[in-house]
Amino acid sequence: MAKTRTPKPPSPPAGRRRAPTKGDRREQALLDALERLLAQQPVARLSVDQIAGEAGLSRTAFYFYFSSKEAAVMRLVERTMAAIWQVPDSWLLGDDPDPTESLNRSLGAAVQVWAEHGAVLAAVVEAASYDRELWEFWRRILDGFIEAAAQRIARDQKAGRARADLDPHTTAEALCWMNERYLYAALAADGTPQRSAEVLETLTGVWKRVVYDAL
Repeated sequence: MAKTRTPKPPSPPAGRRRAPTKGDRREQALLDALERLLAQQPVARLSVDQIAGEAGLSRTAFYFYFSSKEAAVMRLVERTMAAIWQVPDSWLLGDDPDPTESLNRSLGAAVQVWAEHGAVLAAVVEAASYDRELWEFWRRILDGFIEAAAQRIARDQKAGRARADLDPHTTAEALCWMNERYLYAALAADGTPQRSAEVLETLTGVWKRVVYDAL
């Protein structure tokens, strides 16, 4: 079984980044190929041979980088979701005096990720309904966001910015799973700019009302 981990906020880069190696490029090619294929068919119907062939590589090359098809899917999702952690002045990681502005930026990043990579994320959501390994992986992904959101709510409560009557963890859990269901339902098949803007406005309004009792 492939090892997975709860995503953590990325550390700032130290010094100059190294240039991608040949191995990096091959792994990237496999993940890009997997993303293209997931836009056409579900995880269950994909084979390692398809993924390797789409990338122009051999089956042996695939197994050099990934222990299984599911491991490659997990790595692709981790790569995709990392963009939400990297948004400048993130609400999840910050402690700014006007949290509604940073909340809008962080939710905007989540909406953009779903709009651009809806096929990948939808494939995992759907596969998680019958694949225990992918379900546990997806749950850990969401748990990372829940923990960060709970910590942010607690910081804002301490500063007198958030509603004091909320339990940070249960509130964050409910809101993050709401995001997951709504983003899947709204953007997996329609990531147009207009639809994305509508989704962002709705999510921001709900979070602001629940956490900050604000419009």
